[in-house]
Amino acid sequence: MRFACILASLCVAAGLSIRSQAPAGGTRPAIPVEVIPAILEAFRTHRIVSYPGGHTDGNEGQAQLRALIRDPRFASTVNDIVVEFGSSRYQDLMDRYIRGEDVSEPAVRVAWLNAVQAGTALDNANTAAFFRNVREVNATLPTERKLRVLLGDPPMDWDNIRTKADYRKWVIQRDSYPAHLVQREVLAHNRRALIVWANGHLMRQEIRTNYDMSTWQAQTIVSLLEAGGTPVFTVRSDGDLSKWQADAASWKPMSLTIVRGTTVGAADFNEFDGVTERYRVRGEEDFVPLPRDQWVTRRVEDIVDAILYVGPERTRTTAPIAPDLCADPAYIKMRLDRIARIGLPQAEADRVKRLCNVK
Repeated sequence: MRFACILASLCVAAGLSIRSQAPAGGTRPAIPVEVIPAILEAFRTHRIVSYPGGHTDGNEGQAQLRALIRDPRFASTVNDIVVEFGSSRYQDLMDRYIRGEDVSEPAVRVAWLNAVQAGTALDNANTAAFFRNVREVNATLPTERKLRVLLGDPPMDWDNIRTKADYRKWVIQRDSYPAHLVQREVLAHNRRALIVWANGHLMRQEIRTNYDMSTWQAQTIVSLLEAGGTPVFTVRSDGDLSKWQADAASWKPMSLTIVRGTTVGAADFNEFDGVTERYRVRGEEDFVPLPRDQWVTRRVEDIVDAILYVGPERTRTTAPIAPDLCADPAYIKMRLDRIARIGLPQAEADRVKRLCNVK
């Protein structure tokens, strides 16, 4: 289980081969390539490839994800898409919707509105657009090639969540549950899957535990799958690489770069993630801060395989809460109640009120 979740609950194209065997820590420059060919190339050597899009409010990243799925080569290569933004309680309903059965889009919205995330990161038009996109692609495909979307969030029932302790039982499963889901529904059936999650779940080693992976709290989706013998081609998103390679400032946003053997890959991963504290895990809820002089260094290429360059902040846009949700008093009441129930910062409730023009 990802350590950050524990802590929160307590408080290729262009001639570049994915299979490159370049030595670690090299100094050749990183090269930007087109995202779609690079990810499809990765599936030639990996059954599981990640995409950093677990929070759907980033417009550019979600548009790129939809373009990937619409590419005719995708359904010829990939069987399943496993997503962070949907509760597995609604898998049967989502299967019917994705297959094109008589299920309305409003009916499946419960899958993401009732996910474990209590905040608003999924309450935007991009989430519905993703599922709609897959449904539309499937309408053009024969039965044997139709894509399946697996909802990777644990099957928590918000009606049974009364306290932070109730919530914690589920939030600590937000890496182990999808890892087991992939093993059961994808790998056991010799299928290939794109897993779509936020950056923090897509690390080979957990930076907050000082890269000590000996405890269950340190595990990520990637570490659990790789411990079981399945290598994951891991992609992280980042908005500024020019600190490590000056010409990256001129790259086209939404490019992908393979980091192994490059100047970017040799950089200290802490400079990318920017955590301000690390811990030694001594028990279930016993996390001891580590002095800075005890922090271990890992290269970027030790933690991820590639970086999706999303461009500087000034070029990126964020989707607001969907207007039809803001128009629904029941939605506003639900979201504010859940934010308060698990103790999210007041800023999250203020965001709901601001975006939905609630006094």
